[in-house]
Amino acid sequence: MSFRCEKQRFVLNADAAQPAEDGENQGAPLLVNAEYSPRPASANSGFVGTALEGRLVLEDANGDRISESDYDSTLLVGMTFRTRF
Repeated sequence: MSFRCEKQRFVLNADAAQPAEDGENQGAPLLVNAEYSPRPASANSGFVGTALEGRLVLEDANGDRISESDYDSTLLVGMTFRTRF
């Protein structure tokens, strides 16, 4: 089981013709992880969980806040397969 707080910044409208807008996504994912290795050279892993306390913030090119919105919990699911040869 894992828990962390995340904050990701991103840019919208990075076109030179228009001023850029910045965004920030904040959340706190709570995940359960599992891994299965049928052979020493391969492994399957996955996780399932939820993102808690989601918030999206948008700012203009001057750093002024345009919009702020909280969002409900979100289901998170992921899988990976690894092999070595």
